[in-house]
Order: sequence, then C-alpha cells, then structure tokens
Amino acid sequence: MRPPIASLPWSAVAFAALLVASGGCSSTALPDLVTCAPPCPAGTHCEATGCVADHPVALPDLAAPDEAVGCGACAGVTPVCDRASGECVACLVDADCASGSVCRQLGVTHACVPGCSDDARCGGGSARCCGGACLDTGADPANCGGCGMACSTPHATSTCAGGQCQAGACLPPFGDCNHDPGDGCEAALDADPANCAACGTVCSFAHAIAACA
Repeated sequence: MRPPIASLPWSAVAFAALLVASGGCSSTALPDLVTCAPPCPAGTHCEATGCVADHPVALPDLAAPDEAVGCGACAGVTPVCDRASGECVACLVDADCASGSVCRQLGVTHACVPGCSDDARCGGGSARCCGGACLDTGADPANCGGCGMACSTPHATSTCAGGQCQAGACLPPFGDCNHDPGDGCEAALDADPANCAACGTVCSFAHAIAACA
C-alpha cells in the first residue's frame, strides 16, 4: 500500500509535479500517487482531498404546482383543482361544499347540490340529516325531536316547537273543549249536545231529550 500523499517525501511530490508540468507524463499520474488509508468504501474513490462519491447525489423531484397540471389559479365557483383532469371544479369531496350540500359528480364534472350524508353536513343546532335532507327537528312537525317523529293531534293541525309536538288549530267542526292537548280537539261541535256549536253550549229542553244538529 502506498502512503497518503501527505506522507510522501517532498522530493517525490516535487518530482511528480515536475513531470506533469513538463508534459512528460499524463495528468493522471498525480492521482496514482494518492492512496487513501483506510481504503475508500464502495461507491466512492480516492482523490487528493480524500474519499469522494463516484456520482453526484440527484436532488429529489418536487411536487408539481397546480399550474403544472393545467389548473391555473382556481377561484370563484370552481375553487378546487382536479389534478386527475387538470381542470378547476366546484368540489371533489363533501367538505368542499357549504353546509346543507354535498359534492356529486354530474357528467364529467362535480358540483355542490343540496343534501347531506350525515348530521355534520347540516351545520349543527337542531338540524339533522333526515332522508338525505337537512331538516330542523326543533320545528318540523313531520320530524319533531328526531327524524321520522311526526306530530299527530286528533282533529287538529300539529306544530312543533323546541322539538316538542303541540296542538294547533282545531279542524272544523271540532273543538278542544276540555283543554287537554293529549286528545286534541275531542268535541264534535256539530253533534255534541254538551258543546253544541261552541264549547260549553249545552242543549236542554224540558221533558225532552236534547240533541245537537
């Protein structure tokens, strides 16, 4: 093994330099005098400065910006870049749409359409996703307090307030004469002698059976 160049006698170094300068030896003569100890590992070789890599390390590729796939600057009604097609679209996933709407593919593009896939798409509060639509279960008589929980009051319209069913206006010819919301409008005002035409109007005839008609 040859000693490193730093350990060679000055006369040997000077002699090698003289040969190179005089053209009597090729420019590869000097590296032949250099020996690295310990030997350089695989993938490197010995030079006057020490062990160096055989090939330069390639820099990693950087992700291409949207402009590189043809999207340009996406904004307005199409703020999302579809990298697969290189076009700006309205959405790619539900989260790209506002509350109360979901992302659907329409032909070759995507669009935000009214609807929901879960309660999270309905904006919170008493809004719930019922049958693919956001409904206010705090005020909807057909879904009062929860999806499918319809209010039903006998002979009366029904309302929903705060998620609780409440009796609305009586449907003719009925009336809520006992003021019990549980049985709705229980009195038939066209046939009830105790509530004839109005609550509390009693039909009474001396020595006769009264009726309301």
